[in-house]
Amino acid sequence: FSEELETFLPAAVGLARGAPAERAAAAEVLAARGSPDAGRLLEELLAGGRDEQAAALRTCSRYDVELDARLFAESEDASLRALAGAALARRATEEGAVEVLRRLLADRDDGVRRAVAQATARHPHASLAASLAGLLSDPSRPVRRAAVDALEALGPAARPTLRELGGPLTARVDAAVELRKHGDPGAEERLSALIDEVVASARRLPPGPWVGPAGGLLGEAVDEQRRTLFAQGVRLAAALAREDVLARAAEALTSGDAEARDAAAAVAMGALPEDVRARLEPVLAP
Repeated sequence: FSEELETFLPAAVGLARGAPAERAAAAEVLAARGSPDAGRLLEELLAGGRDEQAAALRTCSRYDVELDARLFAESEDASLRALAGAALARRATEEGAVEVLRRLLADRDDGVRRAVAQATARHPHASLAASLAGLLSDPSRPVRRAAVDALEALGPAARPTLRELGGPLTARVDAAVELRKHGDPGAEERLSALIDEVVASARRLPPGPWVGPAGGLLGEAVDEQRRTLFAQGVRLAAALAREDVLARAAEALTSGDAEARDAAAAVAMGALPEDVRARLEPVLAP
């Protein structure tokens, strides 16, 4: 195959002067061989019509070609924005590329968000972990699936972001409970605000359903986070109501024993003041 490609190179250079489709094919071959003629031809294609631009960006997403695709990230054409994102993902270490990719991961078009997430799965970059984690609650299921794959591709670099899914509250909960114990005048307001934060964090959890091994792992992580949030909410409610039964139930909610957790949840729901139980309802409902 390599010999055939070498034989075709002169012809490819000749095709570069042909019709748009021929020029796009030539650019693909030249880029695959790392020819310096590829960049010049791709620049010409980017200055052409929509189909030529798409062909050039598609080639840039497949091969290491030094070409600035950032301009097309602002295109009115969603497919060109998606292709620009795929090209930029391949060269995410270049100056300004990560910021553009973050914007594209938050694009108004779900097809763009999905395509760019898929591209970052092929070319992982740790600086995009937070943006990808934000897509786990995207209204589009294909986008959520692509975000899971991209985070999985990041490996250990994604763990801090996934651990903070919904926001770490433990340290502030501990502080507020201690302030309440010591009669701090602002503790009640602090506890109430933290309950609101627990509820807001639960509402930000990705809704699922998830498929495949990675989806199963993420589903387990989300369930664990939901249980943790509920335990924090019960602990805050216990401190707010100065109720020891609730405090003990909150401790049992983090038990490694599923039956103990279920029993604690039943006790907590029965002992929670009605107004607080209503506030914590979103923590229980996916």
